[in-house]
Amino acid sequence: VAGSGGRNDRGARGSGNDWGFSERRVPPPVDSSGELLAVLDRMVHLCQELDVAGLGLPEAINLLTSMKRAARFLDGARLSTIGHIDELHAIQQAQFDQLPEGNGKRLPLPGSERTLGDVLTVSGQQSKAQTGREISQARAATTFPLFRAAMKKGMSRSYLEVLTSVVGKDL
Repeated sequence: VAGSGGRNDRGARGSGNDWGFSERRVPPPVDSSGELLAVLDRMVHLCQELDVAGLGLPEAINLLTSMKRAARFLDGARLSTIGHIDELHAIQQAQFDQLPEGNGKRLPLPGSERTLGDVLTVSGQQSKAQTGREISQARAATTFPLFRAAMKKGMSRSYLEVLTSVVGKDL
């Protein structure tokens, strides 16, 4: 019910009046990457400070449910970002290859890591096998835009795992 403060309060209004329109409209897109970076830094701190042993059963279940939901959305955003970096780097590599100094040389990424695989392996502290799976899933999400849209809406990455196992090395 609108105005009740319930979890569906914002969605229940749905008139678009939140932005001053008399009819239902979508607000203009916002570049939220900076805000997300700040929230992620705060989340890391909160996770480090969390005292799970002090929670009762209902609180622990509520926390776990919220964490799993957030993880699905983070998976979608992470895979979308990986795919975007992969696409941008491929474009830069193609442009570099057209230059005389390109001559088949691999163009490194900006920063301390030379490849997308290195970024994922080092920042994620994960195996190269896991990095390969993430890159394949990101490419699947890029190749199949409906999957990317579904991931943005919170679809489990498990569906992309199935897709990449069927499509395989073609990505």
